[in-house]
Amino acid sequence: MKAIFYSILVISIFSIFFSCGGDASVTEEKKPISLLDETNRDTRLTPRFENMIKDLKADPDDHNRNGSFVNQIAAEYIENRFPEKAVEYLKTGIKFHDSSKSTESNINMLIDTYKSQPSMKTDYINFLQALQIGRPDFPGLAVYAKDIPAGEKSIIEKIDGIRNNLTDKTTGRLDLKKVNEFVSIIEQFVMANPNNKLSPTYLKLAAEVVNSVKVYPRAIQFYDWILTKFPDSAEAPQALFMKGFTLDDGLKKKQAAQLVYQEFLKKYPKNDFADDTKFLLENITKTDEEIIKQFETKK
Repeated sequence: MKAIFYSILVISIFSIFFSCGGDASVTEEKKPISLLDETNRDTRLTPRFENMIKDLKADPDDHNRNGSFVNQIAAEYIENRFPEKAVEYLKTGIKFHDSSKSTESNINMLIDTYKSQPSMKTDYINFLQALQIGRPDFPGLAVYAKDIPAGEKSIIEKIDGIRNNLTDKTTGRLDLKKVNEFVSIIEQFVMANPNNKLSPTYLKLAAEVVNSVKVYPRAIQFYDWILTKFPDSAEAPQALFMKGFTLDDGLKKKQAAQLVYQEFLKKYPKNDFADDTKFLLENITKTDEEIIKQFETKK
């Protein structure tokens, strides 16, 4: 039943691709490219900054302090000519510590870093457009916005356009370049629009897409983003369930999945996924074959 249940989930997840007119399968040989790579590429910093990184992980709820730490760590990476690492930390600060007094500085630093790197031009333009919707009065935005090309499609139009063209028309398979574009543009939108009703919906779509290409840690990042910043959204219950299921079936982290399933049942005992969660929790240590045999015995 677990295998059957998984198949049903996959069909549900892939439904957004079927509307594009193609099969959403991905060959084993193809691997997601850079943006989806979860490899830890941290460059060693001085002990002072290494300690800040440890503190960020140790106390993620100290938003004001963590926003400041992110700012200092990013500035150090920029000074040492590692803009990609600076961007990584700045995005973390903006996503999860937006109540910090350092958020305005973090946004400015991210804009300037994007602008200074030709390879980040697309993210630069998308982030500016997203800020025009979510933070239209952001200081200096009008000056930066002059860099948006005349006739540029709106960010909403671009998101919809990529979403409807995620598959390669010749092969019917997911186009991993488009997957990266889709994930990136959603990230830019939600960072700039923490209060927009579209944000949790977009995060859910991004999670489904990266889950479908088996980049499970990245999917969990998006589920956590929903759970952390949009806990009261309609997407939150499914995000929690899918986080547990991804840990369970995708990453095979049974103990971690068990804790998430238990949390789900405590928070959402009457949700449509509650019965499925109970079943998965009761059978979490069993193989698919054992579960099938169990049902055959009951016949």
